[in-house]
Amino acid sequence: MKRLHWFLLTMTAALAVSACDYYAEDGDGYFDAAISVSLGTDTKAFADGTSVDRLYAGIYRHDGDKFVWVADNSASPAVISSANASVSFSGKLMRDNSYRIALWAQKNGAPYTIDWAASSTGGPSVIATSLGNANDDTRDAFYGWYDTGVVTSNIDLTGSPISLKRPFAQINVLVPNDNINNPSAPVSSSMTVANAPTNLNLTTGETSGVTDWSFSLSAIAEAAFGSYANTHKYAAMNYVLVDQSANGANYDISFSVVSGTQSVIDKTILGATLKANGRTNIVGNIFEAGTVSNLSLTFDEIKAATINPQVSSTNPDYRDINISSASGTWTANAAVLQLGLNYLQIRNKMGSHITSPEFSSAIKKVEITLTSEDVALADRTIHAVPPSTTLPTGKDSSGKDIVYSMTEWANEYGCVRTGAEKGATVTIDFPDGTNIKQFMLIVEGGATYIEQIDVHF
Repeated sequence: MKRLHWFLLTMTAALAVSACDYYAEDGDGYFDAAISVSLGTDTKAFADGTSVDRLYAGIYRHDGDKFVWVADNSASPAVISSANASVSFSGKLMRDNSYRIALWAQKNGAPYTIDWAASSTGGPSVIATSLGNANDDTRDAFYGWYDTGVVTSNIDLTGSPISLKRPFAQINVLVPNDNINNPSAPVSSSMTVANAPTNLNLTTGETSGVTDWSFSLSAIAEAAFGSYANTHKYAAMNYVLVDQSANGANYDISFSVVSGTQSVIDKTILGATLKANGRTNIVGNIFEAGTVSNLSLTFDEIKAATINPQVSSTNPDYRDINISSASGTWTANAAVLQLGLNYLQIRNKMGSHITSPEFSSAIKKVEITLTSEDVALADRTIHAVPPSTTLPTGKDSSGKDIVYSMTEWANEYGCVRTGAEKGATVTIDFPDGTNIKQFMLIVEGGATYIEQIDVHF
């Protein structure tokens, strides 16, 4: 595999903020302020800041090194329309005091919470959610502040606008076109950034609340731009809060990418320098040459999908689930538990099954690894059938659940007896010369317990 190279491109002014003197002093020694915001169009972020549509502002009086809350517009944030917005405060600035005005711009509903610190003196903080879907441009946001100095009149910043910046590093993975077998195949990716902060103080720029940021497998559709427009394809793009110092800080990044039948799992970049308002591009061949010969549904992916806080902690219940995997999204009717299960448990009735994603290459065989856990593993037959197969969910004339029979596997692609050996791997060979790209697995004879499924092309 060719060596990966990454580098940082610094992003420049993304938002311009200015204020105009719209009000007169009210006669009691208090002054007003009106702040307008204009989003720039010269950034190189994914959507050039166009997802941002709300402006929040808070006024804080300086008291030594403390910030005393005065007012904020959280009840009615300003709407950013056509890259412009304004927010005003009437009679909030007292003569001979100095203030810091904190500003935060984001998309409405983005995964951020603002603590305005109305009853403390530490200044407002934004708390970011570190879990979510990968490649989500709605996480874009900007911040900054303005110090009034000693107030003697209304605030007028018209001649000296300030710039807001992204507190995030934008992490991109770009793959050369000639490293992708099928350019039209959809691309999905996930990413983890270790030990990055989740809290940002809007009046000091200090960060805290270190944890791992984990972005789950999601599709990415945007085309590359700039010098990469004709030569590369985006595989990942994520915003992560980082240390706000000019030199940034070093973070470990791992990512997985799936494109058609190609995949790379947990590719790691150690100690990458990430800077606020900066863009780190990880560029290079991430896929091995040629077609990847197999894709897997793994133990960890199964475990995560079988967690359901709404069910018992001791007695599994069967539910319809989606299993997010580096190989694509699998669907199943399987057992779930409050804290999850260490295997995929499917049964021979009531619509229980597991169905693969549709792959871009014909399937040659499917290998099924049985669990090594302490369960009542018994000899069963697993059938690979068309994903359109209708499964019975009702009861027979005697009131018993209808179990699967020849009707369900009449058009099967293949089948295999599992035996009862824990941890064993069994294989279903698909017919030669066919173009089967998707399948459903069902079981005959009772429940079975699966640890991993490997699909070979």
